[in-house]
Amino acid sequence: MVNQYTKKLGAVKFYEDRLAISAQIKSKGLSDNDVIAFEKSGFSGKKYDDFLKSRFLMETFQSNPEKYSLKIGDYSSFVFELQKMLVKKGYNIPVDGLFKENTFQAIQSFETKNSLFADGKVDAVMLDYLFR
Repeated sequence: MVNQYTKKLGAVKFYEDRLAISAQIKSKGLSDNDVIAFEKSGFSGKKYDDFLKSRFLMETFQSNPEKYSLKIGDYSSFVFELQKMLVKKGYNIPVDGLFKENTFQAIQSFETKNSLFADGKVDAVMLDYLFR
């Protein structure tokens, strides 16, 4: 009898957790269909956080592409986040927020590897590929 109760209590806790995660996702602006897709995908909370960060960075870039068109010597949190993503993709560059030659070359290499126009510039297409 205790085993059955424990199993049912575990199931209730599982569904409570799923509802809490769904509510959190919806509070970030996602629709019911987005929540369903998220749940079906099996994303972990960490992957969801990464998704939100990538979406935020893309929206930030698209809000003012001129401002975020980077050149050697630029220093910003946008560069810092970009460098973190490049490191996750296997590029050995410092994550310091400073857009230097090594960051430029990593972007060019990433673009070449993904059959993009390898100009070393950050644009919406490059960011889209980076966040995949």
